[in-house]
Amino acid sequence: MDYIVLTGELDALGEHMRRLEAGSPPRVVAAFGTLGEAAAWLERAPEPPSRALVLIGDQYHQAIYLRDINHRKVIPWPAMEYYLAELVQDVAPIAVASFASRETAEAWLKAQPEPPERAWVLIAGEFHLAVNHAHVQRRALYPLSMADGYAVNDEVETEPPRQD
Repeated sequence: MDYIVLTGELDALGEHMRRLEAGSPPRVVAAFGTLGEAAAWLERAPEPPSRALVLIGDQYHQAIYLRDINHRKVIPWPAMEYYLAELVQDVAPIAVASFASRETAEAWLKAQPEPPERAWVLIAGEFHLAVNHAHVQRRALYPLSMADGYAVNDEVETEPPRQD
């Protein structure tokens, strides 16, 4: 804890804890339009983050930095897929708005003066999670169908009894 206080990261820790308690979407440290832009950012960084999440378009990726060998790479990462699977496992989605098209939903999301971190919307009958990535000034819509095939296993398997 002293390290966190001495490095001035106490506010960041508080924000991280608030986001965890609120069940917020996975936090990203940066957003880019292309993979090339993300790779260039990672190459230029003197001390890049290790295993940090970034957005390319509206897709989650992980920035990998292996200090020992100075290996830097940006790879797709299913953070949102797992998040959506876990979210609907806990609470059934209830839409705050409904739209006929994605374009109309995007216009609505963009027009919100202070959008929530997350809200469910219906687009042509399909649930989407509207997410405000405020830290990187990006708002995105993620279809619930992204979670298809991603299951969250909360059960802890017990060890079988030993037979001596």
